[in-house]
Amino acid sequence: MKILIYTRPKSEGFFREVVNEVFDSPEIITYSDYNRIADYWAGKYIYDDKYDHPNERFEEEVSDILPRCRTLRKMPRDLAYSLARKYWNGMEEFFSEHSFDYLFTIPVDCYSLDILCRVAERNHVHIVSIIGSVFAGNARITLRGEYNKVREDVLEEDIQK
Repeated sequence: MKILIYTRPKSEGFFREVVNEVFDSPEIITYSDYNRIADYWAGKYIYDDKYDHPNERFEEEVSDILPRCRTLRKMPRDLAYSLARKYWNGMEEFFSEHSFDYLFTIPVDCYSLDILCRVAERNHVHIVSIIGSVFAGNARITLRGEYNKVREDVLEEDIQK
């Protein structure tokens, strides 16, 4: 299994632990919008004008991406559009170079993570998004805040795992 882990300064250890528990000998690649903490950095695409070119797939989604991100909403639309388009094009290149089976990530909270997940979905990558819960020892599985009912009955032995 080839696994992409989206990481931030305090989340990589958790996701590595989960991935190594679930998969036998996974190939793990890390990715982040924080520089120097992962194998790949989002800034490579955001700050490189070679990725600022038209893209029909981006055009299909841009009207949903820009309003969702507080950072993009606060800047001039042409700058926000350019940043998002460069990042989208970079993500398409990134996914064309790697054949990931899974993406493990935190829930979407910014445009770079939103685009990462949208391009992953278009490339048929299974996305697992986990965040801690206010209830000790529990976690929530959600990508964009949606409710995901896993199942009704939880056995005591499952809780102890």
